[in-house]
Amino acid sequence: MKKSPAPTEPTKIGLFDLLKDVSYEKKNLWETDPQQAESAYSTFVVNLMLSYHPDCILIVNELNCRRMKPKWHYDYLLKTLTPRKRYSKTEKPTLADDIGLLVGHLNISQSKALEVYDLLSAEDLADLRKLTSRGGKVGKSAKQT
Repeated sequence: MKKSPAPTEPTKIGLFDLLKDVSYEKKNLWETDPQQAESAYSTFVVNLMLSYHPDCILIVNELNCRRMKPKWHYDYLLKTLTPRKRYSKTEKPTLADDIGLLVGHLNISQSKALEVYDLLSAEDLADLRKLTSRGGKVGKSAKQT
């Protein structure tokens, strides 16, 4: 006796699925579940992710100048972009430890801390690190109190 296959749950459509569909697969995922696709689609994020690629810059710039419904935005990209795998990593801003140290110790903004950072030597920064050291246990040899 054959077992019947387990019922499959409908797959969720996410933003990156739609982005991959627009740039490479061209399956028109929006038509499979319009409500789920519309809730997952963000025109800003799609424009941001595509703007890293030279062949998409002019198209994304044109879309940034116009306000349109997400479905229209998706359809426009689906029809105009040539199929190509487009992978990009977004850069996340990182705050250097020394800049954070200056901000906390001197109570200044990050932009001012960047200006001050350029004026300080490596020795000055080392002294500031020692001055603001909060202590704590280092390794297994520290005694517990």
